[in-house]
Amino acid sequence: VKHYSLDGIITVVDAKHVAQHLDDVKGEGVENEAVEQIAFADRIVLNKLDLVSPAQQQALSRRLHDINAMAQILPASMAQVPIAQVLDVGGFDLSRALETNPAFLEPEYPFEWGGVLTLTAGEYTLLLAEGPDPDIALLWLQLDVSKPADLPTLAEQVFRHFAEPPRLLRDGDLLAPGVTHCRLQLQGATHVRLAVPESGRYALFTQHTPEEFDLQLLGPDEQPHEFEDEHYFNAGHTHDDEVSSVAFEFPGELDAGRFDAWLSVLLQTEGANLYRMKGILAFAGDPRRMHFQGVHMLFDSEPGAPWGDAPRHNRLVFIGKHLDRDFLEGALQQCRS
Repeated sequence: VKHYSLDGIITVVDAKHVAQHLDDVKGEGVENEAVEQIAFADRIVLNKLDLVSPAQQQALSRRLHDINAMAQILPASMAQVPIAQVLDVGGFDLSRALETNPAFLEPEYPFEWGGVLTLTAGEYTLLLAEGPDPDIALLWLQLDVSKPADLPTLAEQVFRHFAEPPRLLRDGDLLAPGVTHCRLQLQGATHVRLAVPESGRYALFTQHTPEEFDLQLLGPDEQPHEFEDEHYFNAGHTHDDEVSSVAFEFPGELDAGRFDAWLSVLLQTEGANLYRMKGILAFAGDPRRMHFQGVHMLFDSEPGAPWGDAPRHNRLVFIGKHLDRDFLEGALQQCRS
């Protein structure tokens, strides 16, 4: 035991055939082994990509992310991946995991990307090429210069806007900044005219990443504009798999006693359905970050770096079967100090 340690779990996925295994309906109480192996992984090698189309690869990557939002997906053919990406993973070291993927403990959002830029008044053009999906949701927002414009903070506001019914857009339509998100049908190359009523800072949030649709923003002079700041978010998607990932982030502190008591009951009653848990917690009266992680009913925690002047907050991710997001969120709120 002194000479070995568990570095991480690598799962190799057959891109050509895995869908039929994920869709394999088991009897009551019988596990889907393919789903379980994906749920436990720290790295997923998505192999045999030479046998599937780019659209199939995109759809499969999203489905794997739905099952396990924390795992890094490594595309491959003939299982050829850089050895450095599957060794020295640090999968059971939360600090290392955050360094590798700073966003993996973020909450899930109905959008994958956001960008901010400063524009002068006028009419701009948003260009999108044909991508892996037939449509895309987006929000064009004018920012209040008197308020913080960092994208993770804006995301909480935008999340509420995406919960409302969308406005339908067509090729060539004019989109004014506002709090109603839009759904744009894509048929080949598509463009939307963006209104900028006055000079200032604006933000664009999109359901999918710009790379998937070769997104470009052109000014009145038809010259491209670069976003000054951008952020890639963990996106939540609707899916049929029993196994899913749910994430929470909220400011403030937790009462250590209440949290420990709740977690003990949760592990006793739902431990078999909880595949993985990870998080960073702020406990009242403790100046240090508390790192925790668990596998099924096994749980461990250790103190991390002091919070110092940084805002104290809590981030948690659960991966498991039949997760009740509302129940988990309500219970966590009851544990607040």
